[in-house]
Formats: sequence, structure tokens, C-alpha cells
Amino acid sequence: MRRSNRQFYYFILDDDKKLFNCIGSISNDNDWNQMVVDAQKSGRNIHSSSVWEEEGSESSKDDLENRGYKYSEKLLVHQPVDRSAEYSHSLPQYAGGADKNKIVQFLCHDCRVVRYGEMNTNYPGQEILMNSNLGDYTARCLKCGSIANDPYNWYR
Repeated sequence: MRRSNRQFYYFILDDDKKLFNCIGSISNDNDWNQMVVDAQKSGRNIHSSSVWEEEGSESSKDDLENRGYKYSEKLLVHQPVDRSAEYSHSLPQYAGGADKNKIVQFLCHDCRVVRYGEMNTNYPGQEILMNSNLGDYTARCLKCGSIANDPYNWYR
């Protein structure tokens, strides 16, 4: 279900166990919906619903509890993969197989041009990179394979 940037609460209901989760507030439920569909395909009797943030989640929780459902701290489906660090632009062919959560651009000292590299960890954000020390992070040039360890001028 495509939503605007308005915040809402997402409910996952297990009809067999009479349990529910309340997730949110969130602005996008695409990944959660996929987890619910995957669980349904595996034979589970679950479904989802949502309520806008300004309508509140408490009345929906009360309604579910009145219908015999019990709130569960444990997630009823797998938590979606966090894609917030994923690089969203197109990549040149030499960088096509890289993990998009680890992509940065930097001046490769061996190639002597700006290249795409793959960090040793997920991209932590520009401010964290700018304030990190030499060697805190490394990135491997995806063209020549050399390793850079000075994240000062790395960017997305």
C-alpha cells in the first residue's frame, strides 16, 4: 500500500493465535507488507491494517483487545531488512556487484581519480565519516582493489 509522508501505525494480526503487533509510527509500510505476504504464502493466517497517527493507536489496540486479541511484544513476522543506508543512484558497471549499503565515492590513490568503493561496514552517514579518525573505516576501490583508510573526503 503506497502512502504519503503522513505517519501511521501498522498492525499485524495473527488470527489463529489471536495476537497482534503495533508498529510505528511509520511513513512507509512496503517492507512490512512484504513480510506479511511472505508469512501468508507460508500458510499462516495473518493480515495487517493501519491507522493514521492523528487517529491514534490506543483506540485501535483497545478495539483489538475487545475482540479477543492480545498484544505481543514479539514480532509476528520477520523484521524487514533496514535499507536506510542503501545507495539509491545508478552505479557504473565496475561497481555493479557491490553491496549498496556500503557504497561511497572517494579519490582512489592508485587510480588517481574518483572511484566507487565498498566500505568495510554499512555507510554510517556523512557527518560520522567526517568526524572519524584515520583507520576507523576502510573502503576498497571497486575498480583496482586498493584499500583507502582516510574517510575524510568520502561521500555519496
